[in-house]
Amino acid sequence: MFVIHGPMQNQFFFPAFFSLQNKTCLIVGFGRVGMRKLHGLLSANPYSVLVLDLKPLSSLSKRQIDLLADRRVRYEVRSCTREDISGCFLVFAATNNKEENARIAKLCANDGVLCNSASCPQDGSFIIPANITKNNVCLAISTGGASPALAKKWLEEQKLWLDNKASFALFMGKLRCIILTTEKNSDLNANFFRKIVNSSFEEWFISRNIDKCAAWLQQELSSDLYNKVKEILYDLT
Repeated sequence: MFVIHGPMQNQFFFPAFFSLQNKTCLIVGFGRVGMRKLHGLLSANPYSVLVLDLKPLSSLSKRQIDLLADRRVRYEVRSCTREDISGCFLVFAATNNKEENARIAKLCANDGVLCNSASCPQDGSFIIPANITKNNVCLAISTGGASPALAKKWLEEQKLWLDNKASFALFMGKLRCIILTTEKNSDLNANFFRKIVNSSFEEWFISRNIDKCAAWLQQELSSDLYNKVKEILYDLT
């Protein structure tokens, strides 16, 4: 995973990727921004997400209804209270009312709960960078709020780069699983992975020069290991 970040008005953010497994999240406001936040949250597999909005269910669009159909999501028509925030891991203040978002952010700050404010990032405690994910490899770019449009443009420019890197990362993940379950010497394993990363193997893999990849692996691995690894090499390329 990669993060490129810049400052916003002397405010600096610590780059991190959170696991939402067994975590409860809250979204207040289910317009365009809230929908986008919910879609992103669900892809990270949280335990549950409470969505609050003043719009009745009957007035929501089909796309909104489809998102709310997820078994992890609960939708309620009402304002946010302090009790809603208590116990949450992440809160998104995504209403179209700046004062309401500020109120929610303040409640979160008082209770030590992480909050993202759609209308005023400085009110919250974290921001969501522009990001794309491929094969569990995530590329995130943030300008710290200076120019979200620029962050998105830079991200678009890196899509091909990510496609290539993600393919190699997928291979490395499968390779690592085979090596670690077969070879019990941790020092040998560490040396092997350092060697492959510092070699031209990645370049050969991305350019689909499979013969060179296979020859390198055959030289570095035992015959039993090589036969196992060779299968995933040809499957992925």
